[in-house]
Amino acid sequence: MDVKISIVIPTLNAEKYIRTQIERIFAQTIKPCEVIYIDSTSNDNTQKIILEYIEKNLPIKLKIIKREEFNHGRTRNEGAFLSRGNIIVFMTQDAIPYNEVWLENLIKPFGVRDDVACVFARQMPFVDATPIIKRELINHFNSFKSEDSDYTFQKVDFNDRNSLKVYNEKKHWFWFNSNVCSAVRKDIFLQIKFKEIPYAEDQVFGKEIIEKGFCKVYAHNAIVLHSHNYTLINFFKRYFDEYRGLKVSLDIDLVNKYNVLKVIFGNIVQDVKYIFNNVDKRRVYWLIYSILFEILRGGGAFLGSNYDKIPLSLQKYLSLEGKAIKPPR
Repeated sequence: MDVKISIVIPTLNAEKYIRTQIERIFAQTIKPCEVIYIDSTSNDNTQKIILEYIEKNLPIKLKIIKREEFNHGRTRNEGAFLSRGNIIVFMTQDAIPYNEVWLENLIKPFGVRDDVACVFARQMPFVDATPIIKRELINHFNSFKSEDSDYTFQKVDFNDRNSLKVYNEKKHWFWFNSNVCSAVRKDIFLQIKFKEIPYAEDQVFGKEIIEKGFCKVYAHNAIVLHSHNYTLINFFKRYFDEYRGLKVSLDIDLVNKYNVLKVIFGNIVQDVKYIFNNVDKRRVYWLIYSILFEILRGGGAFLGSNYDKIPLSLQKYLSLEGKAIKPPR
């Protein structure tokens, strides 16, 4: 397969990250044929920085859209339609390649099996991330790692009873995909495309890949730096959005009235172990922080999973994006 890689990245006020991101992308052992930025009318220096690199004759395109036109799925689809590569890499503006072999490792599975449709990368936290976020990211992506390989091939044989049983027990594990950093074969992408939904378009895409009989791959050695340092209240709102999105788009509620206390307590226990094993300073502070964080995380996740019982006016207050979603009738 003669690989040509297009990278599609939506942006909004991304000046903090964009220069480093561009430098790291074009320092890779394998170079993309183009990077397509779709900017939602930033009012900082994002466009200026991108244009600076365009003037240096790097293969970068910039498309500007109105802020109100942005949609997680539709905007990425527009970038894909503009692309000329046969592999499309989707990234967020704050995803920073960890080393110079990130892209090489990310696309390698496409040359191993013909049925590989999508490969998603490992996310590692920035140095300034809290111990709780570090623990969460490490545990989450380790849950996908194979014991004897840097690649985990996810595919379901729907005609095999045992394969179907595993799928039904671990659906979200099979569905998980992240547009923080993932690569997709363009010919397959054009068959499926992202849904124009408020949230979780990447995970709906992952679900459709699996259910159409393709293979999805986790690449543990393709690493990007990505994490957030929100306030506790904004973390609560972030998890409200995330779990509301999972409920709306995939009809799953990973945190519900039957397990919410178990989830909160279990996360606190994991945080405590991580803090004592990995944190030397301010342990008491981080232990208290963990309790507050996990209560707010669990509360946000529970309310997001039950968004259909919450008035639209209150949803806007609970949402980090300030959006309300009408439940289906």
